Amino acid sequence: MLHFPTCFSLVDYSSLLISEDDEYSQRMGGGEQVLAFVGTKEGKILVVKVTSTGYQKLSETRGGLSYGPITAVDVSI
Repeated sequence: MLHFPTCFSLVDYSSLLISEDDEYSQRMGGGEQVLAFVGTKEGKILVVKVTSTGYQKLSETRGGLSYGPITAVDVSI
């Protein structure tokens, strides 16, 4: 399915506080890693982990939970 982006935000993955039990903290390794948050025209928010070797979609909200397109995404750590 196509998603038409309306906003975008990045956060440095290594700056996140992750518990010792988290599977992602065990595989963190080196290289640049960020979380990308993309708001779409369909009212969805996509969360994608981007590394130097590729990317992985971590989460996606269902469409229709918001009223119209996502116009801003703010990430707090």
